[in-house]
Amino acid sequence: MASRIGVRLEIENPGVRQALEQYVASLGEFTLQREEDPGLPQLLILGLDETNPSETFARIRSVQQTSPSTDIFLTAGRADPQLLLEVLRAGVKEFLTQPLRPEEVQHAFQRFRERHAEANAGELKRSGKILSVVGGKSGVGTTTVAINLATALHAGGQRAVAVVDLNLRGGDVPAFFDINPMRSIRDIELDLSRLDNTFLAGMMSKHVSGIDVLALGDTDLAGVHVSSECVDRTLKLMRAMYDFVVVDCGHNIDMATYAAFGLSASVLLVSTLSVPVVRRTKRLLDQLRGEDGTGLEGSSFYLLINAYTDREELILTETRDVLQLKPQWLLPRDFDTATDALNNGRPIVEFAPRSSLSKAMIKVASDLAGAAAGPPRASFLSGVFRSVSEKIVKTNPSPSVA
Repeated sequence: MASRIGVRLEIENPGVRQALEQYVASLGEFTLQREEDPGLPQLLILGLDETNPSETFARIRSVQQTSPSTDIFLTAGRADPQLLLEVLRAGVKEFLTQPLRPEEVQHAFQRFRERHAEANAGELKRSGKILSVVGGKSGVGTTTVAINLATALHAGGQRAVAVVDLNLRGGDVPAFFDINPMRSIRDIELDLSRLDNTFLAGMMSKHVSGIDVLALGDTDLAGVHVSSECVDRTLKLMRAMYDFVVVDCGHNIDMATYAAFGLSASVLLVSTLSVPVVRRTKRLLDQLRGEDGTGLEGSSFYLLINAYTDREELILTETRDVLQLKPQWLLPRDFDTATDALNNGRPIVEFAPRSSLSKAMIKVASDLAGAAAGPPRASFLSGVFRSVSEKIVKTNPSPSVA
């Protein structure tokens, strides 16, 4: 899923700041971040505090410790040899003199593009796929889909697969695997500066099947959250460690889940065919789309209908018209098998491999893994939301959901 490069400006000089804002806005592949936005961008442009330069260099050191992948530009009204030496030692990538020279700014951004492209090319050579699962509403089965998708992808140990619990409103992936993790992604958030392959490996819990689980942790722990920066850095590391990383995003969208979507090769939207769920799914799609209609443009975004029966064929057609998104997979209703598997702490595809539900999940995994031709790539904005069914979209209920 393509995403634009985030740029943050921390510059006091209003003229310089305005000039750079206008330049960044003119570049299609870049987007400006506000200073109050969580996490660090891929490119940070700092203005030198010339009355107290040590404050600026302290900021540079802090950014490099917490986000080594962030490129740093520095701009200043002076460029004496001593300052340039300090800038070089600090690891700043580009130095922009003031007043700004357009050619110098263009060359700096071009060099950044080249570094960024090289880094991404190197990462793609060794990267696995991230697959995010998000629910149109609570209770539609996102965790069931996520853990069974991961199990099917594992394919008898032939692939390295991990599951990440990012359901911030009550995730419980460990219960589906019948494990009791000692570490979680919340522990990573509390000590993010230590994050590397070794540290991350120590946070994972291994299921007997060979699947690794990164738990969410105590959802009642006051004052502890999961930031978008933590999710971004963690998933990028995991992508280099596993063939597939399946992320259970629950049904609520925030900056952390947006970070997961931004790294995902595919996003599965899980829904059922009840009117309240379809209505809530419609609102979630609007939220993902964004006010300008470009929220997930060009993404591999797929609709999966859970608990489907043949008697719901007419409702399925109406739902497709409402969402303007064709369902790629239909998982059959099999409440008894799903409940028995959960009570036994085993994924359905292991517990009842011959069931129709298991076979359907294996087909989803096969399509996403590329073992079969799979569904056609869906353009998220190809006619989305052109018509709205009067039956489902009447008066929007309260945003709060059960």
